[in-house]
This record gives sequence, structure tokens and C-alpha cells, in this order.
Amino acid sequence: MTKQEVRLTKAQLSALRALEEHDGWRSAYPGLRLGTLNSLSLRNLVQAHHENGSMFSPHNAIKWRITPAGRSALSRLTGEGNG
Repeated sequence: MTKQEVRLTKAQLSALRALEEHDGWRSAYPGLRLGTLNSLSLRNLVQAHHENGSMFSPHNAIKWRITPAGRSALSRLTGEGNG
């Protein structure tokens, strides 16, 4: 397997850091944008869990967590400038 280059926007990096700090599932509210989380989800860096009401109130009803791939990408990005 080849090492993939990870490129994230500032918003995506901030969202990954916020999810890493929170152990387990959390909602997008407050402070995380659904578009940012969805873009990370498409890259398998975060995982979404849809609960009742996710169409009516997605910020509160969709729970998010960082995946192992997301943790790996975050550690590669934060470790790049240290070596």
C-alpha cells in the first residue's frame, strides 16, 4: 500500500481535531459545519450516525466521530513539521 498524501482545508483540520478531542459520538452543534463533516465523511475520515430527526435537525440528530483513518491522517499532518 502506498502512502497517500493528505490535504485538508483549515476547516477540515479543525473539525478532525475537535472530533479527536471528544471521545465517542458528538453532534455538529456547536462549532462544526455539516458541509465540512460531510466532505470528511466522503473521504472516510469521519463516520456519521443518523438518529431520528436527522432530516429536521441535522446539526443535533446526526452524530459524528473520527475514524482510525482520520486519526492517522491527523497524526501525519500534525507530525509533518516536527521532524
